[in-house]
Amino acid sequence: MHLYIFDIGEVLLMKIRTIRQIAEYYHLDYRKLREDYFLYEKPLMEGYLAPWDYYHHLEVKFGISFHSDPFKRFFSPELNRNVLSFASALKKRGERIVIGSNTFSPHWEIIFQRYREIPLLFDELYASHEIHRVKPDVCFFEYILEREGFESGDSFFIDDRKENIDGSSSLGITSYEYHGDDEELEVFLQL
Repeated sequence: MHLYIFDIGEVLLMKIRTIRQIAEYYHLDYRKLREDYFLYEKPLMEGYLAPWDYYHHLEVKFGISFHSDPFKRFFSPELNRNVLSFASALKKRGERIVIGSNTFSPHWEIIFQRYREIPLLFDELYASHEIHRVKPDVCFFEYILEREGFESGDSFFIDDRKENIDGSSSLGITSYEYHGDDEELEVFLQL
């Protein structure tokens, strides 16, 4: 048996970005909002900064008012059924399949509401805001390996970001950088 760790954003779910939509809706300069968001992204993803605290920061900085949760409102991902079917095939083969994703509570709630097949299919879900670790930090992967009881040499990781692949690979996890080539991913997974 092997451990397969799947990222969610741009792997299992496509079109996950929300910053552009938030900027357009609130008439903000996209580049300025994006730059500001990247200053706070890690504490949001680690679960140490609540989304509402970040919204308050935006209200003060940009002089806008939020009456709803924009991270939820503009989060409309699309399920990648091919990758989901690959995960299902691995599970049928007897492999352990888990989620390992950088995310935060508004998006996590939407995923559970709209795509119930994800929590039903995967053996375990590791969300950065719940485990207080983020990719590409090696402690993110070490946490999952320890909890799952697998060695890095018996583990595989699929993600869309090179820096995350570099983090997992540095521990000896066989890793694949996914950019929509389902045939290539299928070969990597040996399906």
